[in-house]
Amino acid sequence: MTGEQFNNASIKGKVVLFEFWTTWCKYCEEEASLVDDIAKEFSDKGLIVLAVDVLEPDQKVKKYLVEHPRSVPIVLTRIRTSRDVQTRRAIRSTCHRRDGNIAGEQRAPPERLRYDEC
Repeated sequence: MTGEQFNNASIKGKVVLFEFWTTWCKYCEEEASLVDDIAKEFSDKGLIVLAVDVLEPDQKVKKYLVEHPRSVPIVLTRIRTSRDVQTRRAIRSTCHRRDGNIAGEQRAPPERLRYDEC
């Protein structure tokens, strides 16, 4: 939440892991440290990890992060669509290859997804 902007151009040609989360999701809270560890482990190989908060007010997220700090960039979403709701309920994270295509989606606990294969 540093104000850095992320868009297609800024991540083009990079391997990106999008972790979708909310402040009220207990599973997301448990998963956060694992995702931060993955980011640290694979950062030297060019992996970018973005923790995408799904449709919550800035102040609520900032307050949450004081108590639950993260080491990866936090991205706030602004647009609500039916797809946002589907993403929030079904997909916890997606990993995108350098060509922009999805290499994998995580719906199971994170330890079951092989991030080194992205």
